[in-house]
Amino acid sequence: MTSQAHYAPIIVRSSVPTDWERAFCASIIAQERKGRALTQKQEETLGRIVKKFQDATMRDDGVVNAE
Repeated sequence: MTSQAHYAPIIVRSSVPTDWERAFCASIIAQERKGRALTQKQEETLGRIVKKFQDATMRDDGVVNAE
């Protein structure tokens, strides 16, 4: 599994990605289960999806504005 491919199963079950991104991640999972390596373009696309997922899940929504 590639360095970011381990995120794919989590992203597929998340509400963060679009339907297309979710389907893309599902196809990445299937491809890796068949033992096929990802192309450079797939790696780049997955990287963008993972970054979006990380940004969305890491932001601190619980901060109260102290104004």
